[in-house]
Amino acid sequence: MMVIKNEFKNITFYMYLFCFIFAPPIIPNINFVLIVFAYSFFKIITKYKKEVKDVFRKSKLNTFLNLIIIAYLYILVIILIGVLIDPVNFSNYIKVIYRFFLITPVIITCILYVMLRCKELNYGLHELIKALIFAGLFQAIISISMALIPSVKDFFVSIMYLNTGDTTTQNIWHFKRRYFAFSQNVLDTFGYGTGIISVLPIFYGIYKRKFVYLLLTPILLIVPFLNSRTGLVIACIGIICLIPNVLFLSSLKEKMKFILIITGLIFISSIALNYLNEILPTTMSWVSNGVDDLLAFFNGQDNGTDSVSKLTNTMWFFPESLFLVFGTGHTVYEATGYSHSDIGYVNDLWLGGLIGSLLLYIPFNYMFLKAFRSKYHQLDRILVVFLLISFFISNIKTVIISYNVGTSVTMLLAFFVIFNDRNYKDKGIE
Repeated sequence: MMVIKNEFKNITFYMYLFCFIFAPPIIPNINFVLIVFAYSFFKIITKYKKEVKDVFRKSKLNTFLNLIIIAYLYILVIILIGVLIDPVNFSNYIKVIYRFFLITPVIITCILYVMLRCKELNYGLHELIKALIFAGLFQAIISISMALIPSVKDFFVSIMYLNTGDTTTQNIWHFKRRYFAFSQNVLDTFGYGTGIISVLPIFYGIYKRKFVYLLLTPILLIVPFLNSRTGLVIACIGIICLIPNVLFLSSLKEKMKFILIITGLIFISSIALNYLNEILPTTMSWVSNGVDDLLAFFNGQDNGTDSVSKLTNTMWFFPESLFLVFGTGHTVYEATGYSHSDIGYVNDLWLGGLIGSLLLYIPFNYMFLKAFRSKYHQLDRILVVFLLISFFISNIKTVIISYNVGTSVTMLLAFFVIFNDRNYKDKGIE
């Protein structure tokens, strides 16, 4: 009976993570992460209020919160000045404020709840990674079902459209090549997060010396493969970060086992790609074009027509004069009277200038630095480096300092590394 009860606790935790990370659009016109936030806040103040202060301090969420509030206050002042000097559409300002609200307090509260719940379940970092893998697998099951059964895709996409009003879901070109997932957003930030999740089985396998977990990586990779090519780049970054660690596996037997599994994965993946090419030719062509465009960029060619070429050719433009230093108070993401740009750095410079951008990035750099100093396990630092590189690379493709799959996973893992390390030090384990 106790085993069943523990398994139920684990499953409910996996489902919580799924809802926190992906915010499945199951309620009309409400971002589901707000429901997760409300639930988390309620549980914290009713069940964990005695432990909140200690966890908040150990994880360094308190310092992060103080730093990011300074950035918010500066940007709020610039917004007020910008409205008077050079106003744009009101929705732009609302989206900026909403974007920051989703980080603080929404993401911060949810991360705090996860830590408190992990403490109750006696979860360390490895167990949290395993839980994130299972949350990702649930999304993978949905993606595979949508790819294999068109009626399943029609069902989920219709729910997404009805509950979010996102007209992109009804665009035939977009519908044919992506939207094989059930999430509030399945575009670039979705790939950023699912790319990270797809590499976690390799981390877990090396942590626990259970290399069979590597078999889950191609399954999880299906999610970004079918929805957001950014995820494939992120997954490659993670694998590259792990290569040195793999080379120094403790025994020849482990090395041979690892190589054998990788060989099998390559073989299985080639078969899967051929099958996907038959049933989803539009998606496969889209992925292939993106890869070709990326390779052309690295080869010094700038005449491509896909997203990488568009990013490098038309979306890098900045405010001038004092606006570059202090900001305009608005982004150029759908701002009336301005050219459009998806690039996170460009939008942050328009919003808060050099000063505002610096203030905005300091809290995240602090988070990565504190996590990197963790000494509990050598692989923790590789994980943090992977998260850091992915964070700043993804910000080229889109605005990531907001709530999304990638930022929520990154912040959760980074702060948990800090919390986990502090916990072990307090127990006298170095």
